Amino acid sequence: TNKNNLSDAMEYITFIITTIRRSLSEEGTDHGYSRLSLEPHNFYSHYIFLDEHNFGAMLFENREPVDEEETQLSFTTEIPDSIGEVEGTKQTVVVPKIVGVWNIMNFLPG
Repeated sequence: TNKNNLSDAMEYITFIITTIRRSLSEEGTDHGYSRLSLEPHNFYSHYIFLDEHNFGAMLFENREPVDEEETQLSFTTEIPDSIGEVEGTKQTVVVPKIVGVWNIMNFLPG
């Protein structure tokens, strides 16, 4: 998304999923989408993507910090309670983590 913070991105994804669900139920025909389950599990920032085997990003993990370094990097934000149900938010701690998978390096001359 073009959202600048985690809370706005989560709210936007919640809106998209709710809109899709509502549109499918109002039409009465689901075109096979009734088997589709959309639920966000990971949120990334600065995502660099080549394919599913070659990417890097900053992953925002919804968990408590485990050491002093993570405590310094962590931040608190409000996130939606759930997707498509009663609106509300809750405070949560987010720990950023750099992740990367670069399978392409196995094929470079070296």
